[in-house]
Amino acid sequence: MTADEFMKQQLDGFQNPPEAASIFSAGLDIELLSGDARAIVAHVTHCEWARYYLEHHPSVGYLLACSTDDPMYRRQCNDVRLQRRCTLMEGGDYCEFCFYRL
Repeated sequence: MTADEFMKQQLDGFQNPPEAASIFSAGLDIELLSGDARAIVAHVTHCEWARYYLEHHPSVGYLLACSTDDPMYRRQCNDVRLQRRCTLMEGGDYCEFCFYRL
């Protein structure tokens, strides 16, 4: 997928949650802070994955759930990068998703 397509898809997903929840969207509360064709910044303020892992398996939650995000997105589009400075799983107040084009 091209960088334009990727950014449009991500921005559309943050602005319009899917009608039917999936493994990637269920249990998430997302706040879109900014977004355009060059960069998107969104915060996930609630995540059921984080809640579950922090309650039951805190030492492996980031490894099993969060660490796969960047490789997954790179597989979709190698011309966009994900930068994340904090996650709920690591004790942050939110999971930061910053997508930017190279």
